[in-house]
Amino acid sequence: MDEKAALRGAWRRLEADYLAFHTLAVNRRLHRVGVPTIALSVLVALSSARYHVLGLELDLALPILVALCVFYLALELRAAVLADLILVALYALARLLIEWLGDGAWLVAGGAFISGWIAQLAGHALEGNRPAFLQNAQHLWVAPLALAGEALRNTVSGTNPPPAQ
Repeated sequence: MDEKAALRGAWRRLEADYLAFHTLAVNRRLHRVGVPTIALSVLVALSSARYHVLGLELDLALPILVALCVFYLALELRAAVLADLILVALYALARLLIEWLGDGAWLVAGGAFISGWIAQLAGHALEGNRPAFLQNAQHLWVAPLALAGEALRNTVSGTNPPPAQ
């Protein structure tokens, strides 16, 4: 088995494990709101940490975002395109919030972080289980790509079959 096939197989197992914690439609819907909301809050925090390289002002979010987007592309191309577009849009929104609100962006980020987690925890309470990342911390980065894959499967088939393992 080559490296790409091994990586893809590992991704399929992680995605299936993540989705197994999110079987109720209401939980999945709450995560579709909660995950991007939390991502926005993290991007605001990381975008606030700025530094200069070769005369360019950069922030801590940019290299992390680029690495995550490239990693997603290596795992699952179609879902990665959607997940990456959403993450880049959230990054742009984070930068705008910082520009428009200055330190007030931290209040927005704090509210987004708390409300995003409330939405997700409510979903898990309704489902009667604990968040997947408590069992496997990798689920923190799995969620955006898994949700993008699920959205694409819903759009194409009109249903939401579980991913093949």
